[in-house]
Amino acid sequence: MDKYLVTDEIKECYKALEFTYEQLNKCEIDSYCWKWAIIGMHNALQNFMVSALRDGMGNNILKERIREKHYDSISQGNFGSVNESLNFFLELYNDIKGDEMLKYTNSKKYTPEKGDDYEVKNLNDSRNSFIHFIPMGIETEVLIYVDFFDVAIKIIKFLVIESRNILFVEQSERDYTIKLITQIELLLQKYRQMI
Repeated sequence: MDKYLVTDEIKECYKALEFTYEQLNKCEIDSYCWKWAIIGMHNALQNFMVSALRDGMGNNILKERIREKHYDSISQGNFGSVNESLNFFLELYNDIKGDEMLKYTNSKKYTPEKGDDYEVKNLNDSRNSFIHFIPMGIETEVLIYVDFFDVAIKIIKFLVIESRNILFVEQSERDYTIKLITQIELLLQKYRQMI
């Protein structure tokens, strides 16, 4: 066992995707794994959105109400004096569709297709129902999950390949991320045919 847990912005992205793939792979035998796959996919999409949006100070990924305080604090050299709080998932999603994505001369913002907004909201709602679980019984047709997973992985693929905002230091990390995306796409196609 390693003595320390070491992570960074990019590792958070591909490790969440790796976890999601592992859980999705188990769903065929144990449908309860959809819960963990949903939590993983939500985390993966959030991490990729943050990575694609983040500016040099990280100010633009914070909740709106603390951005000015955070900026002033950093500008005055008072690092850590403001409680940083990541923006809400759906706000980050709105930001990847806006000019906040146009950081570099060749950057692209995400243009959703019909139904994407609805599916991203479903992913967020489903994740929240598991994370903030109120004791009850849940029975959901898994096709609903496949629908929003298709959209989430499409968005992640865009952020990694087309947005040109995610800067991988190691080519091997980018290659591994693209491999995971492809594996998840294939698994979702298989599940769609089985349902």
